[in-house]
Amino acid sequence: ALDCDVPVVFVAGTCMNAGKTGAATELVRGLSRAGFRVAACKLTGVSLMRDTLSMLDAGAIAALTFNDAGIASTRAGMTVPVARGIINQLAKGRSGRPEVIVAELGDGILGDYGVQDILLDPGLMGLAAAHVMAAPDPVGCWGAAQLYADRFGLPITCFTGPATDNQVGRDYVVSQLSLPAHNAIRDAAGLVETVRQALDARATREK
Repeated sequence: ALDCDVPVVFVAGTCMNAGKTGAATELVRGLSRAGFRVAACKLTGVSLMRDTLSMLDAGAIAALTFNDAGIASTRAGMTVPVARGIINQLAKGRSGRPEVIVAELGDGILGDYGVQDILLDPGLMGLAAAHVMAAPDPVGCWGAAQLYADRFGLPITCFTGPATDNQVGRDYVVSQLSLPAHNAIRDAAGLVETVRQALDARATREK
């Protein structure tokens, strides 16, 4: 069962190598420098310790992956209870209770690693303060926007990834999808600020 009231920033992508870990790491770094107590996790994908180690290096007070739950690689049908357990553990705050959790969803939103199950779980999505989407190109951005609206019923907070490497890509996201676009490497400050605004909006709604 999910036992957590800490807001979660979910970082997903349209495919592997779309910039998810870079965005998650920069969010941990930026939010930590802004004074937040940030925990981090990777909820789906294949076993790579470097991702959570990068998050710890960036300032996370704790970082867990599905490996810590005894899972070598995730698949559809098993990710929701694992994700709940990881988030519960982070919320307990062995290293101090976090104020926000940055959660990376490895693989793509249409892959075989169980990302869709998490995005369709009402409890986990009820914790979401922001949804950051990494995409390699404008087609990926368009497809992700359609999937989030039609299949998952979730709002995308902003886009990042290679699609935002140049001005043309950023202009497409802003003008055609009416969403912010911030490259995690070149505009980490903009990405962090957009997520901070989403966190502030959630806190206001909960008052």
